[in-house]
Amino acid sequence: AFLCKFVLPILAWQEKKQNYNKRSEQPEIMKCFKHYILPVLLCFSLFSCRHTLVKDKAFLAKADSLFTINEDSAYVQLNQIKQISHLSSEDRAKYALILSSILDGKGQFLCSDSIIRIATDYYSRHHIPEKAGYAFIYRSRIERNKGNTTEQANYLLKAMSYATEIKNEKLLGLVCAEKASLFDQTQFNHFEESTLSGYRKQQRDSMLYYHKLSLLHFQKANDSYNTTLSLIYIGNSYYQLNQYRDALKYTRQAEREAEKSQQQVLLSTIYRLYCGIYIKTEEFSKALSYIRKSMQTSDFMDYNKYSIAARIFLQTNEPDSAVYYAKRCIATKNDLPDCYEILKEVEVKRHNYEQALHYAELYAAAKDSVIQANGNESFSAVEKKFNFQRIDNENKLLVMRNQRYVIGVILSLVLCIVISIFFLVERRRKQRLAILIEKLRQNIAIKDKFFAIISHDLRNPFHALHLASNSLEQHYHKLTDNEKINVIRQINHAAEQVSKLLENLLQWARQQHDNASIHLRAIDIKALTQQCIELHTLTAQEKEIDIQNLIPENTLIKADPNMMQTIIGNLIGNAVKFSFPKGTITVSARELPEDQIEISVADRGVGISETNQQKLFRLDAKLQRKGTRNEAGTGLGLILSRELIVRQGGNIAVRSEEGEGSTFTINILKADQNETN
Repeated sequence: AFLCKFVLPILAWQEKKQNYNKRSEQPEIMKCFKHYILPVLLCFSLFSCRHTLVKDKAFLAKADSLFTINEDSAYVQLNQIKQISHLSSEDRAKYALILSSILDGKGQFLCSDSIIRIATDYYSRHHIPEKAGYAFIYRSRIERNKGNTTEQANYLLKAMSYATEIKNEKLLGLVCAEKASLFDQTQFNHFEESTLSGYRKQQRDSMLYYHKLSLLHFQKANDSYNTTLSLIYIGNSYYQLNQYRDALKYTRQAEREAEKSQQQVLLSTIYRLYCGIYIKTEEFSKALSYIRKSMQTSDFMDYNKYSIAARIFLQTNEPDSAVYYAKRCIATKNDLPDCYEILKEVEVKRHNYEQALHYAELYAAAKDSVIQANGNESFSAVEKKFNFQRIDNENKLLVMRNQRYVIGVILSLVLCIVISIFFLVERRRKQRLAILIEKLRQNIAIKDKFFAIISHDLRNPFHALHLASNSLEQHYHKLTDNEKINVIRQINHAAEQVSKLLENLLQWARQQHDNASIHLRAIDIKALTQQCIELHTLTAQEKEIDIQNLIPENTLIKADPNMMQTIIGNLIGNAVKFSFPKGTITVSARELPEDQIEISVADRGVGISETNQQKLFRLDAKLQRKGTRNEAGTGLGLILSRELIVRQGGNIAVRSEEGEGSTFTINILKADQNETN
């Protein structure tokens, strides 16, 4: 798998490269790799493959057929497999899934996921949805044992995705039942409904929802056993919520389902649930009837039935019967503290205080014994834990071996790659050098174009200045006053054009310098725009153009004020130049998502054709147009504006239709109100 993932793609890439460049011969390193190194890696890979022994495969197959019927027999078969490191990847995943299922069924409190992880990794990688779903359920239970509810929920989501993919109703039911356990706050069981907080009530409601959802899935799967269990869980949940009518409703349904499938052990559990409900409703005769029914079916909670019966008889003032069942429970050596407490209360009612004191001492001793017993593990539990640790250690050892194999393959592969890189680096260096040379040529061409534009744009106004001043000098006394004023206007116009050109040129040159400083701060764009409008008021009045500042008050942007004044001034100046007399120019702003402000300068002037729009903002495309009154332009204003706005993290765009006008928009970062401080 490692070779397929890394080695073969390298060969395919090299082959494509050779097909693309047919004139070049195959490098010697690739010939060496194909004919010598690759065969060695393949042999190494085959040597490292694992194969399951025949006898181990037989043990695993038998365990697979038994674990849903007899977990103990299946566990014995698994223990016959001494070296799980010899199993193939598929059999190791099967082994891990069966073992996790058995240990989970036996109630082992597992906190290590090193075993079940083998199954989840294999089945998810090979996309075997059903087994992957069950494996992730067991992994979620391990996270539950560790108290990690976040990971438990994540693994349940993965199990749910697999179950949904194959529409496996039983698996969906198990996932929903596990989700219900996430909300099972058993520490709140003894609180009355009135004292339960809203959070605890919400937890209970969620638990009930998922139990009912699991019930629907189990019913669709015709799984009688799990259907009965879900009904029991729902009934018990209502019992814990003190909603005894609903508890009885679902308990009766569970009873009918268990009787139909003759599930005697579950019937015993159902009868005990009936008993608990009727004790709460103080219907002791019914409670006694159901605990007696439960006694007719033997299960692991037999001792609990006797102590419950004794407690009922104590409540109904039948001390002799209470003593009988309490002593019967004592004979099982289970639930001793509760039984001695019942006997003590009976003797107190009989006013036999000496015997009551004796039972109180026995109660205290039994309580201490229970605490001591809880602190010690049984021999069988220790043995199972030891076996699990042995398997866990073997798995870790196998992981270490696999890592050594992988490291060997990686080192071999790295050696080949390093040699290949050694031969390729010179070619890459030459390619980068060629790219840099080409970029340098492009930059030189752009600079040449720029200076050509400057020389052309400077020549015209200086020529006009020369002609006008020469005419004024030679014919001053022959010219009328109006003719003199006209010549002076021509000189003023040419000087103004040269001034604007030089101003844009200086600004552009300053921005080309890497160290050009930018001072970003919060700017009231409405006030700044108003200043720009005032600078163009006289020019606009000559053409009777109305410039409207529609930007909302307190619109703040984060920008350099000098740069923004140049940008807005250029856009307003262009709008005035290309607007018809008695026209209107509007400057507006609006907020955009992601803390952006869009500033728009719109006119109803001559507009820009699509062809010319492609030339805007480009130094390598000369675009000079006359205004509506033959005003001349330098062609550098928009180029400069684009560079200034980009340096501030914004952008500029244009929407225009020839004859309909143009709208230039600027997107810039919005400033917070507290940034003005």
